[in-house]
Amino acid sequence: MIGGATFYLFISGGGAPATRSYIMLVAMLVGVLADRPALSMRAVAISAALILAVQPEGVVDPSFRMSFAAIIGLIALAEWERGRIKDGMPTITGMSRLLRWGGRYLTGIVLVSIVAGLATAPFAIYHFDRAPGYSLLANLMAQSLALATGQRSDNPNKVFPGNRPNSVLIADRLTPRTLGALLAYYEAKVAFQGLIWNINSFDQEGVQLGKVLATRLIDHIIAHGQAPGDPAREAEDPLGWAMLRAAGVL
Repeated sequence: MIGGATFYLFISGGGAPATRSYIMLVAMLVGVLADRPALSMRAVAISAALILAVQPEGVVDPSFRMSFAAIIGLIALAEWERGRIKDGMPTITGMSRLLRWGGRYLTGIVLVSIVAGLATAPFAIYHFDRAPGYSLLANLMAQSLALATGQRSDNPNKVFPGNRPNSVLIADRLTPRTLGALLAYYEAKVAFQGLIWNINSFDQEGVQLGKVLATRLIDHIIAHGQAPGDPAREAEDPLGWAMLRAAGVL
């Protein structure tokens, strides 16, 4: 597993987020080998210390703060859940056990989303002066913009030629049918298409470009709410505005 993580770190260009993830993964695996809990506050503290030793500037980086805030919140949730189970629950079997497992699974999904959102929201508001209400849609459309427009840079890892064919699929409602159609459409295709189109499917710098474009799209949404139809603003990024209108956001 460490070998696979090292390979990913190498092909991703060794960006700050990838380096942080790699150090945290190695710290967790060392904890497992030492017969210590992999998910613990001690592991988070050790990972943060190692990361800051390598990249001390990361302490003021929004992604560092938000990622560790989410991790601390989720580990606190996991420790609470472990303690609740350890305190004692009646032993059940059969269908009741299956139903309890399903209920815990669904409850866990909801709690993870709530805890991660609450943990990162203060930092999102502080650093970006907004709550991340449109982040999901903006990041989705940002990837399409990144492939279409690209980016010029003196850093070879940050050069993107653009003019890449891509599609954005948006459904009116999330139903079992639409979810199944989406999974069927993309199953086992992403990596293969990346090879055909010469797109690095493990491209961390492309993810960073997507974040920049997503922030720009969020600014457009907020600006539209404050002053709709401002020609000067729309002239700066006509493609981004056109995508937002086509998606029905404006």
